[in-house]
Amino acid sequence: MTGKKNGRIGLRATDEQKALIEQAALLNQMTVSDFILNAAYMRARKVIQRYSSVVLTTTDWRILSQAVENSRQAFAAKKIVRRKAGHLGNANGHANKD
Repeated sequence: MTGKKNGRIGLRATDEQKALIEQAALLNQMTVSDFILNAAYMRARKVIQRYSSVVLTTTDWRILSQAVENSRQAFAAKKIVRRKAGHLGNANGHANKD
């Protein structure tokens, strides 16, 4: 977190919450603002990371990989069938369009 701080965040806290945060900030030799901002920033990064990625078990990865491979094979097979069907003409010499 570098750079000039132009943004402003306001919040309200109970007396108990405020006292606890002030004590924690003092113990960490930080200002209350820096303590709150650092804690919120780190938490925000974790939340965004959790929603930005998917973690799979080895078993789930194998299932997903197999499903992708099966869909690729099915797509390739359909493409071949369509290509062959396009070369087959009906009695009028027109290609089938099914």
